[in-house]
Amino acid sequence: MKVKNVKSGNSDSTEDVVKIFDDADFVYARVLDKLKLPNDDEVFESLVLSTLKRQTKDHMVFAIWNNLDKKQAVHLRSFLAQTKSFADFLSTDDAVIEFALMYPLLLEKVYASLADFFIKFVDKFNKHQEL
Repeated sequence: MKVKNVKSGNSDSTEDVVKIFDDADFVYARVLDKLKLPNDDEVFESLVLSTLKRQTKDHMVFAIWNNLDKKQAVHLRSFLAQTKSFADFLSTDDAVIEFALMYPLLLEKVYASLADFFIKFVDKFNKHQEL
């Protein structure tokens, strides 16, 4: 994965943009490595990882919504209606993320915002741990 390109939002290809989904565990591990976690507290680390994953997904959904153009917004509404009928097992959040996979330029914007999200997550967490 070209982490530098993903963070800057300047991916070389669609393949690079979508690759982050394959490397999610790697990305989460890198973020956890930057956190000031108590040594040998696997339960706490697991809770932090769960929180990180949930907040990452929430951030992605909001970033997708905030970066839609008018055409994509109309398409998303249609896609969600279709998903509700044909893939009701998907949550709305998961459907929004699936939708974004069809728009590489939209994903680039989302990934650029994710880089800032991870930096802020680490900063806030570490400041809280110092208290």
